Amino acid sequence: MSGIIINPYNFGAAVDEAYSFKYDIDAGDLDVELYSYAGITGFNYDVDWGDGTSDTGVVINNHTHTYPSAGEYIVRITGIFPGLSMSFATTARRNQIKAFLNWGTVPLKSIYGMFEECINMTYEATDAPDLSGVIAPYNFANYMFMDCTSITSLDLSNWTDTDNIMQFYQTFYNTTACTLLNLTNWDTSNATTSHQAFGYVGSAGSGCEFILPSLDWAGQIPYQGFIGAKFSASPDVSNWVMPSLPNLTYLFYNTDGAVALDLSTWDISNVTSLLYTFGYCEFTSLNLTNWDTSNVTTFAQTFYNSQGLTHITGLSGFNASSCNSIRSMFYFCKTLSFGLSGSTTNFGSNWGPNLGGVTTFQYTFGAVGNTVPGLPPTVSNWDVSSVGGFYQMFISSRFTAGMDFSNWVLSALHPTAKLLRYMFYISDGI
Repeated sequence: MSGIIINPYNFGAAVDEAYSFKYDIDAGDLDVELYSYAGITGFNYDVDWGDGTSDTGVVINNHTHTYPSAGEYIVRITGIFPGLSMSFATTARRNQIKAFLNWGTVPLKSIYGMFEECINMTYEATDAPDLSGVIAPYNFANYMFMDCTSITSLDLSNWTDTDNIMQFYQTFYNTTACTLLNLTNWDTSNATTSHQAFGYVGSAGSGCEFILPSLDWAGQIPYQGFIGAKFSASPDVSNWVMPSLPNLTYLFYNTDGAVALDLSTWDISNVTSLLYTFGYCEFTSLNLTNWDTSNVTTFAQTFYNSQGLTHITGLSGFNASSCNSIRSMFYFCKTLSFGLSGSTTNFGSNWGPNLGGVTTFQYTFGAVGNTVPGLPPTVSNWDVSSVGGFYQMFISSRFTAGMDFSNWVLSALHPTAKLLRYMFYISDGI
């Protein structure tokens, strides 16, 4: 044994096998209930209630307990437990959960509405759930953290088996105190919906840092995915697999945060609608380099009222060959500059000559540059032969250089020319 040293303290850290959370019990209501998704069977779990009592061999989905007095209690569950589903709980029961502490090794069967509207709950778990048994028809993450307005951070980058999840409808919706959401390594390739998944996420004071690389939305439409979200930094949404379904409408609608957004790694070649995609945003710049817009039929309100937007890199690659609407496309982009003709921030050769299918330019550049005048769009090569109206196209816009309209052929314009009304009203620099 000479020369051999045995370290009696060299033990691996014990794995906490319990699914655990903390209750805050008020003297006026000492009752609690464990809610699980209705319809799931095969329960057999033990509960340590944290008050010196426990129940073993529980086989029902909704299990009750009465505490002896007010106070904080840590509940520990082991065995075969499908997971909480507070979506089915009363408001009083939701408000009793103060913190989620640990996932343990409990094989979950559902995460649907697990913490829905648990407004007092913080998230303190550092381990990951066992999602290997989350299968149809219970494999939805819908409403999982919805309205959890006390959660400040969600680093879920160590989660595995997320490819078992089929739906992400409002999963993180309205987590209004959250400052970090990290889904690195998540596999969302089997998802069929992510409607408003990140809607209204972010602290009102500081916003949220979104770390969401390489998410796969090929099988669904991320409709209103970030609606109302608040950004504290440029979000990492790099290398997303974009939908084969043709719709990015309202994706970043009404978001807050004066940050840059880089979507240059997105393949949107299947997309046909960019309606309000960036409407009412606070982004300072967009990088849309490599965007293939040849199948987009509507650019209506795409950048509408994005008043802090200063430039759009990659605009030179936009293709209007399928386009039939650019109504209000840049309306109220009051600090936007298009840069020099031929630059990446101005229209290129695949835009203007392909506008033959557009019949109205109403409000397209209304109030552009009104707050901070910049260089105008290149319009000299635009095909306006089908356009019957230019109503308020440049109303209240301001530019630092003029535009060349000498090649425009107004063959579709109404004989009375009334649809030129207010085309350049209160504009400057044109």
